[in-house]
Amino acid sequence: MKRNAPESWINTILLELDNQKNASCRSNAEECIHNCCKDSEMLKNAIRISAGIAEMDFDEKFEVLKREFSTDNINFYKEDDTIYIEYSTCICHLKDEDGKYDEYMCRSTCGYVKEFMEYFMQAEVEPILVESINKGGDRCLLAVKIKTYLQDEPCER
Repeated sequence: MKRNAPESWINTILLELDNQKNASCRSNAEECIHNCCKDSEMLKNAIRISAGIAEMDFDEKFEVLKREFSTDNINFYKEDDTIYIEYSTCICHLKDEDGKYDEYMCRSTCGYVKEFMEYFMQAEVEPILVESINKGGDRCLLAVKIKTYLQDEPCER
C-alpha cells in the first residue's frame, strides 16, 4: 500500500497505538491529533463565533452551531444534553494514495471534534464514535457529551 510521507508516519504510529489496546495510549493519540487540527477554517470560525455566544444557554448555542456549521455533509442534532454530529461521507484526510486508511484513523475525527466543540461550546466535552463509514456504517456519527462548562476562562489550548 503506497502512502505519502505525513500519512505514512501518522498511520504507522496510530496502528502501533491501536495494537497496544491501552486507553492511555489512545487518549494521548487523540490529544496529539486534535492539536494538529488548529489550522482548520472550521475551528477558526468556532473560536471567532464562541466569543459572541458565551452568555447563551445550551439550546441557544446549539442553534448557532446548526446554523453556522451544517453543510450538505455535516448535520447536527441533539437529544437532551448530547449533541450528535453526523457526516454523510468520511472526512478523514489521512487516507493513503489508494484512498484507504486504518479504522483507527477515526480517532483523528474524535480528536478534531473534541477540539472544535470545546472551543465552540466553551465546555469540556467527550466525543464518542457511534458509527463509522470506515467500520462499515452508512455514516460517521459522533455523540458529544458536555462534561463541564468552563466558568470564567475561555477554553485555551
